[in-house]
Amino acid sequence: MARGHECYAPAFGLMLRRFARFFDAAAWFSGWIWASLWMAELGYSTSFIFAMAIFHSLCLAIASIISGRMVDLYQPKWIAIGGLTLAAFAIGLQAYVTSVAGIALTRLIGGFGHGATMPALVAWLRRDGEAVSGLAASGQLGWAVGALSAGAVIDVFSLNQMFLCAAALNVLALLLLFLQPQPAAAAPGHKARSPWRVFKGLQWYYIPFFSRQAGAHTLWAVWGVLLAGLAVGHDVWALNTVIGMVQAVNGLVQFVVGVTIAKTWDPHRSIRWGYWVSLATFIGFLTTRPIGEWLDISPLYVMLIWQAPLGLGFGLLYIGTLRAVAETGDEPGTATGLIGTTLSGSAIFGPAIGLGFYALSKSAGWEWLLVDHRTSMVLAIIGSLIGAVLFQRNISGEVRESE
Repeated sequence: MARGHECYAPAFGLMLRRFARFFDAAAWFSGWIWASLWMAELGYSTSFIFAMAIFHSLCLAIASIISGRMVDLYQPKWIAIGGLTLAAFAIGLQAYVTSVAGIALTRLIGGFGHGATMPALVAWLRRDGEAVSGLAASGQLGWAVGALSAGAVIDVFSLNQMFLCAAALNVLALLLLFLQPQPAAAAPGHKARSPWRVFKGLQWYYIPFFSRQAGAHTLWAVWGVLLAGLAVGHDVWALNTVIGMVQAVNGLVQFVVGVTIAKTWDPHRSIRWGYWVSLATFIGFLTTRPIGEWLDISPLYVMLIWQAPLGLGFGLLYIGTLRAVAETGDEPGTATGLIGTTLSGSAIFGPAIGLGFYALSKSAGWEWLLVDHRTSMVLAIIGSLIGAVLFQRNISGEVRESE
């Protein structure tokens, strides 16, 4: 009987951590999708939205690397709970602030909160000898459910009510973690390598990933505004619900990929396919409005269809990269924190480049590029192409040599 309980308890704890990640991702994605639209509705400019995206990403990057280092040396439970507490406060605060200082405060606190959480959860899993693919898939399902639910809440109630609901999800996630015992301690005498040494050993996973994400983040910085713009001039039923459906398709496909092929494929094969599918999808984005006009439907519905290959590409790429860096060394927290730093760093660099290219296109009168933020789509194509080539030339060559 006792032995059965010993087997049951770790499995139950693993399930609770996956549920916590599910609720955290649902809350974060709900706040993130509508952040640009929230600021636009408050009357702030595209330049301000880009600037807030850069600031938020800087906070995420700093928190990810600090958290990743700390969880490899100390207990990850309280770091994860602290991150979720900050995240809940930041999302809830978005329902009440309208000033520049208030918005910047939500970006600051939310960045540090969300940046601290994922490295802590991954380190917790690895301490208990568990794979990370299930945790990643739980997050992707949370993105899907959170996006769809958030859109419906906005249409039925309001944007501010959605922010409060998202904060409640973060509180639920931290309660699930609070109820669990401390994870296994680090091995006696274990000295984690410095973040720089971990990065150097895995750089050709991080650098191509940075390139792909930098291009993509020129789109994500204005994603809510872009989606709303695709509906202008068309009769779109329950606009915010449809925007939520756009993201839900992406997240659901990522979840399916995470529990099937990305879990069983060799990580290098998964990553390689992820880059090329991403490249093809971003090229397809440029056809969104022409296809909508040809079919006489809102381009927003066309973008809904493009989310399936987008989810396939990123699901393969993200989970493949996470498995490659977090399951092969003794510093899973640092390795995962560096993924967070890579994501956040790309979210700083990408919007900065995007803002510059947008300003150049506007001053040069390149009207075609200004429609539907095609400047960002072009940069996403370039970023994915560079990432695919860098990974193919470096990691694939190393794998062939080792074989």
